[in-house]
Amino acid sequence: MRKFNVKGFLAMALTCMTLTGMQTVVYEVSGEEATTKASTATTATTATTAATETTASTNTTSSNLYAEGDVADIKITGIITQPMSAGGVSGVGFWTCAPDKLDDGSYGGTVELISVRPTETTSGPFVQDDCMYAIAEADGNTKYELWCGFPFNVKNDVKTGYYSIPFTIDYAKDAIHYRVVKNVDVYLVGTEETTDSANVSVPRVIVTGYETNPEEIFAGQEFDLTVHLKNTSSDTSVSNMKVTFSTTNGEFLPVSGSSTEFVNRISAGATTDLTLTMKASASLEQKPYVLNMAAEYEGKKAAAYTASESISIPVHQKTKFSITEMDAGSGSVENYGTVDVSFAINNTGKTTMYNVQAYVSEDCKTLTSDKTFVGNIIPGSTGYVELPLHAIAITEDEGNVDLVISYEDADGVMGTETTTTNIYVYEPYIPTEEEMQAMYGDGMPEEKAGMSPWVGALIGLAVIAVVVIVVVILVKNKKKRERLSEEDDEIL
Repeated sequence: MRKFNVKGFLAMALTCMTLTGMQTVVYEVSGEEATTKASTATTATTATTAATETTASTNTTSSNLYAEGDVADIKITGIITQPMSAGGVSGVGFWTCAPDKLDDGSYGGTVELISVRPTETTSGPFVQDDCMYAIAEADGNTKYELWCGFPFNVKNDVKTGYYSIPFTIDYAKDAIHYRVVKNVDVYLVGTEETTDSANVSVPRVIVTGYETNPEEIFAGQEFDLTVHLKNTSSDTSVSNMKVTFSTTNGEFLPVSGSSTEFVNRISAGATTDLTLTMKASASLEQKPYVLNMAAEYEGKKAAAYTASESISIPVHQKTKFSITEMDAGSGSVENYGTVDVSFAINNTGKTTMYNVQAYVSEDCKTLTSDKTFVGNIIPGSTGYVELPLHAIAITEDEGNVDLVISYEDADGVMGTETTTTNIYVYEPYIPTEEEMQAMYGDGMPEEKAGMSPWVGALIGLAVIAVVVIVVVILVKNKKKRERLSEEDDEIL
């Protein structure tokens, strides 16, 4: 086994962990040790299940102790890769996070990380040695946000291109252990090949990078894709190049109808750019999709060559939702009182809304509220809001109150939308002494058995409050009719 020089990639990874005040245990073990360690990582919450399964079969493996997880429970961010050539050592690092991060930076959910390790696959670009059994384990300080750094030995015959490296992530949620596999894309440069007959260098054409315009692509959107091609040969130019782009299931289609581009010539060591306009399918989920490139070209003495590449293009889904069932009670409240507002948030898009909250806009001068946490709303589902509003000032305008709905998308990007309702805040009415006399005649009503004169006064005040509410509603409706009449006059 080749040893990995931690002065390179892992040194950078450890620096990141030091700066964030977090420590992560990353170590290498043999295949047998990895299996044993994974088996013993199960906590008391799954001990009963483990015992039952062991009784049923003596060949039970650690994977039986974990339920199939949901990819939405885990986020991978901050990916850092050290792309090395064939036969070298490639480093892969990333943050593994629980998805339910709150505004203050803490985590308010029930997802806790246990461990992260590479998933064995003989078809991948890495050698299946002890490096494939490295494990990153979370502890009390890193159970919500874990830095993972892994070194891998690259196969000698690896081809140039992007490779999706699977990682197995174990986590606990609501005292149940789950397991999920997520991929990290790594770009590797293949070795130079020579022809058997002439022992001459093959002019290799590779993709050195790409850009999209706009940078962030949404499902159903058109975008310009610019691919950078380089002739890596130091002495041979290539010519008559035909480049064809394709996807497995038509995820990206050329707007012009043609997926083929032509390049007349690329000199030795030179680069060229190809730009084409494509459209992402409207039905795509939010994740990266692979775009394949196949090239046919000629070298010295018209010798024919081919090359194939693939690039990974992330696609996003726009968050879409509607507000229904708005209920603001009577639509009025006395100053310093409280009114409850309720409504439904319907996720009409194709991506989950995470950490949804609702609250009164800070620009509102008459009412205020705390933030009400709704949680996650999956596509096609509804979240319900019960929001207490506290009156702090008298209404002096139309009574419009802006309610803010905040959420995060699958990438953790915060978004907000505003909906409006009408609530009038009025001054509590206190009758004067003259009004009390007019209401009850000369003095208070005579005290009857079992009834205090103040009870009658309070009943009178309640009646007056009802009258005030009715007047406010009538004034509100009158203003609305006047506004509609003015709009009709403007149209005429």
